[in-house]
Parts: sequence; structure tokens; C-alpha cells
Amino acid sequence: MSNIQLDYSDITDIFKEKLKIENIVKKVSSIFLNQRYSGKINYKPYFQRNYVWDEEKATYFIESILLGTEIPPLVLFQTKDKNEVIDGRQRYETIKRFLEDKLVLKGKGLHSLKVLEGKKYSQLDESTRELFEDTRIRILQFNVVDEPKLDEEKEEKIKKEIFRRYNSGITPLQKYDIDRAAYIDDNLSKQLYKKIYSDNELYDFLCEIILPKSKKKANKRDKVNIVVSLVRNLITLPLIPIYSYSKGSSKAEIICKYYYAKVVTEDETKILDKFTAVVMCLIKFNATCKEKNAYLCNNNLFYEVLYWAIDIVLDNGRKISDGNIEKIFEYINNAECYPQLWNHIINNPQKSMELIFESTGSHYYSAINNRYNFIANIFQDIFKIDFQKYMKNSDIFSKMMESAGEKDEISHYKINKPLPETLTIEDIISDMKKSRFLIRPNYQRSEVKNIQKASYLMESILLGINIPPLFIYKREDKIKEVVDGQQRLLTILGFLGKTYIDERGEIVCTDKDKFRLSKLKILSELNGKTIETVGDKFEEKILEFPMDIIEIDAEQNPDFSQIDLFLRLNTKPYPIKENTFEMWNAYIDKDIVTKVKEIAAQYEKRVFKARDTRMKLEELITSLGYLDYRMNQPHTEIINVLNIYKRNDRMCARIMSKDNVTKILSELSNTNPKAFVKALENVELFVNKILTLIEDDTEKLRELFNHSKKGVQYKTDQNFYFLWALLFKISLEELQKRRKEEFERISKIFSLIQKTPSDYTTEIFLNEL
Repeated sequence: MSNIQLDYSDITDIFKEKLKIENIVKKVSSIFLNQRYSGKINYKPYFQRNYVWDEEKATYFIESILLGTEIPPLVLFQTKDKNEVIDGRQRYETIKRFLEDKLVLKGKGLHSLKVLEGKKYSQLDESTRELFEDTRIRILQFNVVDEPKLDEEKEEKIKKEIFRRYNSGITPLQKYDIDRAAYIDDNLSKQLYKKIYSDNELYDFLCEIILPKSKKKANKRDKVNIVVSLVRNLITLPLIPIYSYSKGSSKAEIICKYYYAKVVTEDETKILDKFTAVVMCLIKFNATCKEKNAYLCNNNLFYEVLYWAIDIVLDNGRKISDGNIEKIFEYINNAECYPQLWNHIINNPQKSMELIFESTGSHYYSAINNRYNFIANIFQDIFKIDFQKYMKNSDIFSKMMESAGEKDEISHYKINKPLPETLTIEDIISDMKKSRFLIRPNYQRSEVKNIQKASYLMESILLGINIPPLFIYKREDKIKEVVDGQQRLLTILGFLGKTYIDERGEIVCTDKDKFRLSKLKILSELNGKTIETVGDKFEEKILEFPMDIIEIDAEQNPDFSQIDLFLRLNTKPYPIKENTFEMWNAYIDKDIVTKVKEIAAQYEKRVFKARDTRMKLEELITSLGYLDYRMNQPHTEIINVLNIYKRNDRMCARIMSKDNVTKILSELSNTNPKAFVKALENVELFVNKILTLIEDDTEKLRELFNHSKKGVQYKTDQNFYFLWALLFKISLEELQKRRKEEFERISKIFSLIQKTPSDYTTEIFLNEL
């Protein structure tokens, strides 16, 4: 949910009494192939982000439609002469592009229907095209009734609030949640889970050395699932050339490919025995590390690479003695004295071991290669094993990634499901009591306790705004599993104070039992209320609220996989991230958005980098506007808005807090949007200063930034942040008089930024700045 807070005081009565919502079901053909209907749909209003799905993601979505997977409804808002797509722009445009033959189905995106690879819509056989066109899509049609004087500002707020509700959800699945479901039927993963869950000493140790700090407060079930996912990576990584892995765009896909091709094909007992042997070594390393190196003893990255190196040593039939461990730490603690340890390591002229295992930027290609090379060099020197063959073997890697894996079945696993059944919440609770109902099957994550998002869901229910359907899978043993909708169901049960039967067969309360409503904007009078104090009228509204239930019966769907459905429903390609222009674009004042986009269109390529689908240029321009706005406030210094720091042998700069940008945009959108538009006008002035410096010659910009290497990206955000700081106090008139001198001065500073002497500190740089 966006943390931008808009002022809703002037539209609360519309949401309470005048918002009409129709639930319509239409075929794909009647939405997209009926020119009268489709011609009135605006699927990309200004507050929508760009179309961002690549062909692989789009293919996966089209396959989901052909398999009969229910897709989320299109949410439309009726204006005077158009229907604007409030939620579903990516889905709408993907279907449109497919029907217009602008999408070729990609093999990577097809998980079941490989026979369709390389085909456009027109190349499908007639029955498949008919199946696609006959697919029913639900439409939630919003419009305002009995409000003849609905001005543009109010209409914008209503659309943005509806957009917010359909883009917030409870909490999206994280990587580990997806991983758990994807590997749920893998026997080795089950064995690892069992071993780690039941052995408390092993569990505690692995949590200590590899569990991310952000997950330390999770419950045991979730911690074990995360640890199993990490262990699966550790077991697989010694089989993958590190250089190829580090530059892979989807590391999860690489791990998955190698895991199923190289790991699970081996004897499970041997794999588990080697895992135990590596862990025993890690325990010894950990004990020594606590004595000899406080920096590394709690460093997850260190243990990740250490596991890799130990695994390789053991795989080569060697043993690791206590003396070897002592020698390894002798090398680590005095690394600057051993030149051989720095072979193949870049961007670390000061030979800093701490920098090798620095968490900031640890996911970058060079950072991954540096830490693996560093440990490889130490182990190679001690054990006389050629570690470079584990670092580089691009030919074998390419062959592995191109291989087809297990034989694909070319069959049509279409889900045979009825149309959604509409039940009230009271009906659903009653059904749960009568049926054998499993709210949390093993592939589901644990309950998410987020009271604000839970309150927001309850507010939608009380306002009568439709929420996504529940997907139920009726197994052959008649037990009903909640495939999708667990968090929504637990929120409703929690607010009502109702119990449910968990996976162990015990009657339990939710983690949000009888929670208090919090931070509601429309029904603000209910803040602080519980089910016991909210009043009979509102309790009745909740119990009578209609929800769509889609029940899939195992007897009618023998080839159906509830895991596949769970993953399809919960895989959100490129979700909108907080504190990005994609998010700001959807909420902040229209004049601000329009001004940012005007500057981006006018100066892309000429000064800035080209615009992209993720609106990164617009985000930079908004951030520069934020810098200008903040620096024109009293008592603000550059260090309050820009985080300037030294990394490796260069100076770096980034916005101190993107969350603060969001807060300023939120505040000014409500009170004084013209103030931020003024800051954006100053960004245009900044651009004119740049054009003066480079004499309107784009080629001179590289020279100004002192980037001599061709092919290296120089129009980076941080270069513009530095340039903004350098030009902030210089007027355009002064710059025009002293153009040559200023160009030389700034170019020299950028030379220092690109290659900073080891004794040159951030403090010295800030003083010069």
C-alpha cells in the first residue's frame, strides 16, 4: 500500500453513499473485438505506469488464460465519455497485444503448453482461438451517481483511491514464499526441512550464520523455510560457474536449472551427508572467527562463500584441519600482506577485506566475483586446488541453460471450474464449520500481521468495494484447501473474533484476533474500534458482504496442480515499488506529474538518458526537484538531502531517503502543489545550466563527467546529483560569463570523483563541494 496520504475530506460522502459498483462478466471477444466497446476504453490514463511486462511474463499470463486460471478483474471507472482502466492496465494491454499479433509466445514463459512456443495469436488453431476469445473476464465498473457537480479534482481523487485499494492487497508474497511453494514436492527439500526443523542445534546455527537479519523475528516455520531455500542455493552454487552466475539476470532460475539437473539426480543420502560435513566445518570456522575476526563472524556473505569453498575442498577428497582453519584466518586478517589474494579482484586498490564482504551493493556482478575470488585465492594457496575452473566455464553454463530439462508433456491442462459462486461472509464462516476446511495448506505462507493493511481491507468491505475472490481446491478426500485468499480470510476472521481449524487440526484464533481498526481515511470515525465497539450496523454489513468463491473439484480435474495455480495467482511481474515514480505517478498532484513528464520528454537523450518503461528518468527528475525544494528551505545543508560517501576508489551520491521524497510529494499534493512545480522549473534551469556548460553539444557531456571509456554509462543518477550540487549556487548569468573556467573546474572534480586517492576523505570532498 502506498504511504502517500491524500486529503479525502471532500470525497468521503461519495465513497459512503454515491459510489456505484457493478460486477459484470464479459467474454474476451466482447471486450476487445467489439470496436464500439473497446473504443471507449482508455487503458493508459496518466496515473497508470507504462506497459512493463516483457514477452516471457506476457506469455505466462496468456498461458494462464488458456489453462482456465481465473485472472483478476479489470477495474474500470466511468467518466463522461470513457471507461478508464483503474486496475489491470498490464493485463488489458497484454491481451490486446496478443489479439493484434504483437506478442510471440516465448518458450520460457510457457510452463505447460510448450507446443505453443513461437506462435502468434493468428497462428493458433481455430479451437484454441475460440477458447481464448470465449474466456470470461470479470469487470468491476465504478461510477458516481447523484453527484452532478463532480469537478476534475474530486474525480482524480476518487480514481486514485480506487487504484490504491486494488494495488495494495494484504502483503505480496516474498521470494521465500514463492520458493517454498515451487519446491514443495521436492523430496530433498522435504528432507532438509525435516532435518533442520527437528535438530535444534543445527537450526540455531544456520539461523545465526545465514538467516538475513530482517527475518530474525519470523516464526520458526517461516525461518526454516527461508533457511531451506538458502541451503538449497548453497548446495547448488559449487556446481555453477560463478562468473556466469554473477551476471545472470535471474539467479533463481539458474539455481533451479542446476538444482534439478545436477543435485536431485544424485543420491539424497550422499547430498545430506556432505551437507552435514560442510556444516561441521562451518561450526569450527565460526568458533575461530569469533576469536579472530569480529567483523566476519556475523557476516552472511562470508559464510555463503565459505560454504562454497569448503564444499569444493571436500569434493576434491581433501580434509580441513584445525591448522588449515588457523592459516585461513591468518591470511584473512593480514590480507594486505599477501599479493596473491588479490588476483582477479577489481575496484579495491586499498586491499580492504571489509570492502570485499560489504553488504551494500553485494548483489552486483563485480561484488559477487570479488568475494568468491578472494576466498578462492586463499583456499587455492592452502589446498593447491585450481579454483578458477569453478569460477569460469561459460561454455558448460550456456549448454546447461539451453537444455530442455525434463520432457515436456504437450497436453492441455485446462481447469474445469464453475463460474464463481457468490456467498456472504456469514455463509463462508458457516461452510468452514461444516466442511473439512484447510485455510493454510503447507505451500501457504504464515499469517501476515499488518494491522494497517488489514484495517484497509475491512474498510473496503464496509464501503461495499469488491475484493478478489477466494480460490478453493476440493481434494479427492473432500478436504477444501484455500489456494488463494488466505490472508483476506484470516483478516476477516480476526476482526470478527472467529476461530478456525489449523493444519494440525487445532481450533485457534488468528494473530489479529479482534484487532482495532487503524488509520482509516474514509470511515475515520471507526478508527480504534473493534468488532465489539463498531456497532451492529457495521457488523451486519460485514456478515452480509458478498464474496466470490471459485471452487475447483479434484474429481473433475485429475491433472490439476493446486501448486501451479497458487504460483500463477501470486506471481506478480514487476510490482509497483514504494518510493518510485511508478508509485508517485499514481497518487501525486496531476500538475506535478505533468511537469515531470514534460521535462523528461524535452530533455531525454539531449541531456539525460533515454526514457524507459519503468520511468527511471522521471524518477531522477522528481528527485532533482526534491533536492531543489529541500535546499530552498531554511537551515538545510547538502548533507541533509544527499548521502555522499566513498566506495572503493570513487565518491558516490544518492538521495538520503526516497521515503522523504514520498512524504514531501504527499504533503505538497495536499497543501501546495505549486511549490513543487516551482522546484521542477528550477530543474529546467539546472538543465539550461548544463546546456550552457556543454554549449548544447551532447558529446561534451561525457567530457564534463570525465568518463573517457566508450561504452561506459555516464548519464547516471549520481553524476547528475553531483552536478546539481556543483551548480546549485551558481546563476545562469555567471555560468555564461565563466563557461570555460567552470567546465574545467567541474571536469576536474568529476575526475576526482571517478578515481579518488586513498587518503582523500568524504569530509575533504564535502568541504571542496
